[in-house]
Amino acid sequence: MAITIPLHQFEIRYTKILNFSCLIQEAIAPFIPMALNVQVERENTVNCRYSLFFQGYFIIITWDRILIIYEGEIKGLNESNSIIEEPFFNLYNKIKELKVFGNALNCLSNTIIINHTEKKQEDNIKDFCEKYLIKSNIEKIISNPSDATIILEKKINEKQIILQYGPYNGIEDLNNRNVLPQSKDIITQLDKYGEMLDIKIFEPLKAISFLKYKEHLKMTLDYQNSLWKK
Repeated sequence: MAITIPLHQFEIRYTKILNFSCLIQEAIAPFIPMALNVQVERENTVNCRYSLFFQGYFIIITWDRILIIYEGEIKGLNESNSIIEEPFFNLYNKIKELKVFGNALNCLSNTIIINHTEKKQEDNIKDFCEKYLIKSNIEKIISNPSDATIILEKKINEKQIILQYGPYNGIEDLNNRNVLPQSKDIITQLDKYGEMLDIKIFEPLKAISFLKYKEHLKMTLDYQNSLWKK
């Protein structure tokens, strides 16, 4: 089993900071030396956006959210001093220290996981349909489908979980989701077909910490393991 993770995103949304462009520089200043590059869009406007680029991931900050986008192995991200704790949550804590900061609203985790195989594309789709769907019922609707997707949704307390699962037919499947991996190690794997799992976990919360991220990550890994047991 060859696993590739071209997207792992964790996003915190908070009440809007109206004078964000005037105040955010103070919050992000300690993290600028750590970044490989900093990009500022629509500077001095309400819709100002800061992007901090690091090795293998980047962080986006706007007037109503902060998010980290990462690609690669995720199992170690729940450890102390991982990139989720430092710099992501430490930067979020700096934003919370602003006098005009209101409160968090919700968080969203989104992970795309690909299990690569050596199958050809047509065999990949056929095998998926035979494994997870009732072929006779499919044939009544459409014969020899070129793609298939299973979507499962569930609500656990306040958490909203969406699992979208289907054949991975090449990098076009990622382009359709506006996922553009940068890592050469990941890009070299993307021409191999297989199965793709897209996991979204949304939760409304007024207090969001590293512990909450760990909870979302554990759920993500549990879903992966339940689908592709080693």
